[in-house]
Amino acid sequence: MQHGAYDDVNEMVRDAIFSDIADQLLEDWLLSWADEGQYELDKQIAFMSGDPMLRDKFNKFYNLKEEDNDYFRLSN
Repeated sequence: MQHGAYDDVNEMVRDAIFSDIADQLLEDWLLSWADEGQYELDKQIAFMSGDPMLRDKFNKFYNLKEEDNDYFRLSN
């Protein structure tokens, strides 16, 4: 097993640092998609989440039908 530079850092400290990094990465990701417009941001959130409820809300909010390219097919 490979060892990293931070293996000897307290686990709680390491987890807090990684959480901060994850929060910043998420914010950067959201802002980059927001630059493309609200529709694209909403589409990426629905896509990346994989959550059927969010995908259904996206479809309904934008009045998408099954024949539309961006329509999320929902599994039954």
